[in-house]
Amino acid sequence: MNTISLQTVSLALLQIISASGTTEFGCKNSLISDEWREKVYELHTKYRKTLAKGKQAGKDGVMLPTSTKTELMHWDCTIEEMAEAALKGCPASPTIPEIPGSNPAAKFGSIFESKKVKAKDCNSVTTADGLIKAWWKEGAKKQEDQKRVKDNDKFAQMAYSESKGFGCTNQICGGNFYLLCLYGQEYVAVKMFRKMSLTNSYYYSAVTKVAEGDNLYTPTNKPDEVCKDCDKDAANNLLCTDALCDPPYTPIVITKSTVCPTCDKDITEDFRVTALDMHNYYRRLLATGWAKDKKIGYAKPATEMNALVYHKDHEDTAYAYAVTPQTCPTAPEGDIGENYWKGDYKLSHVEAIEEAMKEWWGPLESTGLGENVDFTDEMQQGPFKYFANVAHDATTKMGCAVKTCSAQGFTVVDCRYSTAIGIDDPIYKAGRMPCKPCPSGTTCAKLGGLCEAPATP
Repeated sequence: MNTISLQTVSLALLQIISASGTTEFGCKNSLISDEWREKVYELHTKYRKTLAKGKQAGKDGVMLPTSTKTELMHWDCTIEEMAEAALKGCPASPTIPEIPGSNPAAKFGSIFESKKVKAKDCNSVTTADGLIKAWWKEGAKKQEDQKRVKDNDKFAQMAYSESKGFGCTNQICGGNFYLLCLYGQEYVAVKMFRKMSLTNSYYYSAVTKVAEGDNLYTPTNKPDEVCKDCDKDAANNLLCTDALCDPPYTPIVITKSTVCPTCDKDITEDFRVTALDMHNYYRRLLATGWAKDKKIGYAKPATEMNALVYHKDHEDTAYAYAVTPQTCPTAPEGDIGENYWKGDYKLSHVEAIEEAMKEWWGPLESTGLGENVDFTDEMQQGPFKYFANVAHDATTKMGCAVKTCSAQGFTVVDCRYSTAIGIDDPIYKAGRMPCKPCPSGTTCAKLGGLCEAPATP
């Protein structure tokens, strides 16, 4: 088993395990734990409070001034999702997205860093903790006061008083841990010389807010003036919580699907992304040799496992069968290229696809494939039918639909796949290592395990 695969899968497994007692953030990426989110959120909040209260030491140990208005930042699951999309494939320099609905168009503020890690260090919580602490502590040592300092961008972004929403994500590729945070307000500005009028002006591009030498927050030398410039409620009370302004926050809403831009059915983006991510998570687990098999301990690695993409036609087909009719179906439509699940009507749609995926994948761990990975007629009639659709290495496209059937007392999930597996086809080609070789026209993903086709322009 190769080292990269071990690191990748180890991190993924660590991220889906949340510690008890942590905050439930409600974000859809189940490969990142709420324990991780809480650690990142707590660090940002703690440091901003310390700074706002005038208790942050700066250059040469001099205390930085108190702030009259520093916003409490809220974790925004949509911003996290956009960070995840920007970090996909672990680029050396992520393309920072625009804030949805901004006019004129404005990009998120951002902090990005990568770090070499070893298998034994693959703990996303402690790795992110170390990086974020360094961003703040090293940056604070460069600050003489509240003004933005040249080449101190990470501190400036974390300290900028107007940031209200943020989200972070992480990936591991090729032994490197990648961390990206996006912020709902930007701080950087460029001071330029306007030749036509012969005057100095500030030109604010999409990522600009505070020019070098200007204030990251409004300072005061009076500790009792912390929060004095926060917004007020209807009763004229300052909206302030422990030195941070806390007015109501409206999360960002994405109106266009990121995984299926042409999809037009009333299926939420959270559901689509969860369905796609969970399919590819299980496929990567199998490909890298870390999927538990009751008969042989761990299933054989897959050498040519394709990454799935979400496809409009497949969602439309599933939707027409499961959602459009007045009553929900109580059985699958056909035998080929379809997975069907029926469960508790009280579940959210995201919870429903999560439960469906666990049930479809379950036979591998509870029964096991063993040495023979061919799809038999017996499997077609039993619980391995749905597992095979999820695990079939030649499948490249999928799409799902979901409906809550309150009157009937259940929720239904239906997913469609192509290329569909047939009787006597191998579920996957087994070997010693993944991506050895990848099918023609694909390359091994930076995350390892899956063979990806080039992105469509």
